[in-house]
Amino acid sequence: MTESLACVVHGSEESNIKTGDTVVVNGSGPIGLMHIYLAKLHGARVIATDLSDERLKFAKEFGADQVINATRTHDQVNDVKKLTDSSYGADVVVESTGFPDVWKMSILMARKGGLINLFGGCPPGASISIDTNLVHYSELTIKGIYHHTPYYVRKAFKLITTRQIKASKLITKDIPLKEMITALELMKEQRGIKYNIVS
Repeated sequence: MTESLACVVHGSEESNIKTGDTVVVNGSGPIGLMHIYLAKLHGARVIATDLSDERLKFAKEFGADQVINATRTHDQVNDVKKLTDSSYGADVVVESTGFPDVWKMSILMARKGGLINLFGGCPPGASISIDTNLVHYSELTIKGIYHHTPYYVRKAFKLITTRQIKASKLITKDIPLKEMITALELMKEQRGIKYNIVS
């Protein structure tokens, strides 16, 4: 838990989230939920997107103010922007799915001067095209954030031990070691959040 949270703490700090910002988190899996949690700790308003109603339910439990099910929209970018001030776009957009198409959409969801954190790692060899005019004239900041350092591990550990992050909320259930295959199948089906394997 500490290792994955340390990566997210790194991403959150590099996103420079401030009180009152509107933050979009694309993807409400375990990593996305951590991003939501930290954005709320910074005092942001959070819009979460995902393909799963179950995951969006978790997103609300973790503090998301509004959610969008991407399977029920014809224009995800526009629907997100409608939820921002004057439909300008978000101050910060965090991509946590690792799908190139969501990387492209994330860039389009930011306001002028906004920051896009491309946190989800895509498959090797994946690429996207970017409108150079959009990046240049909208003065967008695009960051790829990866991994952590001992500094972020210490910060993550402190967040857990001081209960600023309630790590237990990320554990859907305990599963015996002999049922490990069941846990892996549940994760593959994107059901629940994380599973604690016990002997």
